[in-house]
Amino acid sequence: MIKGMPCFEFAKNNFYVYSRGANNVSRFDGNGKFLNTIGKIGKGPNEYTELEDVSVNGNVYLLTSQSVIEFNKNGNVVSSYKPEISAFSFCISSDNSKWYFTGNKEFGKNRLFCIKNNTKKGYLPCDTKMLSMQEDNFSKCDYILFCEAFNSVIYKIEDNKFNSVYNIDLGSLAIPKAMKKLEDSKLYPKLMKMNFATIKSSYENDKYLVVELYEQVVNKKPNFYYVILNKVQNAIKVFKVDSPNEDTYLLNPQYIDDENIYFIGYYNNRELQEDKNPSIVGINIKSWFNKK
Repeated sequence: MIKGMPCFEFAKNNFYVYSRGANNVSRFDGNGKFLNTIGKIGKGPNEYTELEDVSVNGNVYLLTSQSVIEFNKNGNVVSSYKPEISAFSFCISSDNSKWYFTGNKEFGKNRLFCIKNNTKKGYLPCDTKMLSMQEDNFSKCDYILFCEAFNSVIYKIEDNKFNSVYNIDLGSLAIPKAMKKLEDSKLYPKLMKMNFATIKSSYENDKYLVVELYEQVVNKKPNFYYVILNKVQNAIKVFKVDSPNEDTYLLNPQYIDDENIYFIGYYNNRELQEDKNPSIVGINIKSWFNKK
């Protein structure tokens, strides 16, 4: 049973499904057939009590509260080591660089770190007092993107470089920079009394850029939008998710390919009440741009 908010990594026609917390990873083939589990909850060798994040780069890397454990796709342990930096979000890039997002000042002047060949480099200065949220900071399709809540900038990791590539104009819904310097005890009460928007997730390949936006409206349910750029046609579509349930698959995109956006979640409350596993749902992007 997959519990909590589900996520997945997709690699070589396999889905690696997990949720953060005391859970293992379940591997499925491209048709949804269960293949095996990866990782084990416990206190023994190469076991863990808390799963923080997962990255697939040939092998499967589990970031836990105690270590990074590397498995092959069949669930056999390849290596285990203590992470160079304590983090709750990470990614292994194609050149085997390790990217850790800490989101706080505990480890110096930066929030994001890259470790390669035992050399550490920091990015994103700690210019805010806001505590970070546990979220899917990294997305891995044709490109690795990074984004964080309350920041309108999307970054790309490529060739061991970290660069800003998109800045989403949120207009009057952008959170003022001065507010981000407030302590959480003062900031969040102010946020709860104002309308604002932020990036929730982003995904990119050679054909599309998909950005999910969250909009808070005071005394109302939040709104969720998808902004989709067709890079081939140089066309943009914007879609609003109407009256969403927070567990619906429509609020939990995970991957895009040349034709589809893939989500994971539940169709309705009944699935949750019956303790069913979440579903992976693909929605065709290409057809949206073919409509006149």
